[in-house]
Amino acid sequence: EAVNLISYGSWDEGRQIATVLDLRLAAKLYEPGGQVKARLSSIWERPERFSTHYMVALQLVGPDDKKIGTPAQAHLSQTPAMGQTKEMPLALPADAAAGRYVVRYTLGPHHHDGAKSEPVLEAERTFFVVPDLDDRLTKLEATIAAVKEPSSEGGKVALSTARWYADIYRKGQKSDVPGAYSDHPLFMVAQLSATGFSQERMAFDRELALAETLATRLGEGAADPLAKLDGDLRLAYSSPVDGERVPFRVFVPSGVDLAKPLPLVVALHGAGGDENAFMERYAGLYKKEAQARGYLAVAVNGRGPYTGYRGAAERDVLDVTDLVQRLWEVDPHRVYLMGHSMGGMGTVLVGFDHADRFAALAPIAGFGQASQLAKAPKMPLFLGQGDRDALVPVEGARAFQQAAKTEGRAVEYVEKAGTDHLLIVDQVMKGVFDFFDAHRRN
Repeated sequence: EAVNLISYGSWDEGRQIATVLDLRLAAKLYEPGGQVKARLSSIWERPERFSTHYMVALQLVGPDDKKIGTPAQAHLSQTPAMGQTKEMPLALPADAAAGRYVVRYTLGPHHHDGAKSEPVLEAERTFFVVPDLDDRLTKLEATIAAVKEPSSEGGKVALSTARWYADIYRKGQKSDVPGAYSDHPLFMVAQLSATGFSQERMAFDRELALAETLATRLGEGAADPLAKLDGDLRLAYSSPVDGERVPFRVFVPSGVDLAKPLPLVVALHGAGGDENAFMERYAGLYKKEAQARGYLAVAVNGRGPYTGYRGAAERDVLDVTDLVQRLWEVDPHRVYLMGHSMGGMGTVLVGFDHADRFAALAPIAGFGQASQLAKAPKMPLFLGQGDRDALVPVEGARAFQQAAKTEGRAVEYVEKAGTDHLLIVDQVMKGVFDFFDAHRRN
């Protein structure tokens, strides 16, 4: 109800029913000719009967935005019982091309006389088609099984990455591949998409090819299968905390001399996100600035969307930072930490608790506890904040700025008028990198 009131200023029967119903797909990955099993279900119970007849329509849409087949429809004349599920299968063509597909969901009143009404909710669930997926996974698993455990750091990461992809892609044939926002109800997905926070995470065919490349190089005895790779790489490592394979993303700028030490920036996502947030969102500015300035840019998983970067999540930040410094040549005096929202608070927590590791910090729309500041009185700080932020009030950011001002500390505070909790990241990204360019650890 709160989300609807914030977004639309109203709460009526139609919007209420939009929150009652949810659509899920039985799998995230399909081969051409497969059947997409869509499931319409009730996630809470509305005690009153509908006063109007409603209809849900599902339309399969391909990568070229062309509709495929005829819509599947479900007519709703009364409130479904909680947990009630209706299967609505959609068939993929045998010649379906590889790529991203959507099931387009429309909920609205249905008039028997054919009259038209505006939809109550329009939203999408995404999935991917990968030709020969099962065969490719079988070959990948066989290649991995034949590989001897490598001794080099790069070899270990390559093997962990190949194993991680094989596991999640197998799971993707049965259920959703784990990722940020994939578990939100459909009406929430619609809100996130409207603000640019899509649940899209990766190009499945491209990243499956990365896993195949790494496994093949390992099988050929390559000492460092990661050598000579650049661009955006989604990798995984085996955590020393519990042995879990944990994903992270690293952007390796192209056209730079990787034999020379590069600056490194590590980004922490906000609540609800994962390692994909900084790489996929914010108008791509994180990677664009890293490429333009020759930075290695990393985004960590954080062990889940709501950890606050404590416990294993804090260890994850430090372990990935150390790992990247072992895998690539990094200037030890130019390692930086930044984050948004929960990640901004994590930047303050982790950055000041381990101040000897970082040259400067940049929390955005998340400032943390002022008591942390005393742990490193000279740590340079960039603070970004929008004055229309409804989640992190600007008054708190202003107070944190004042508390951060100590003799010898460089503090840059950028407050954007009329900017909310999400848009602030786009507006200060260049300034964050400018700030990092100007500071190095003695």
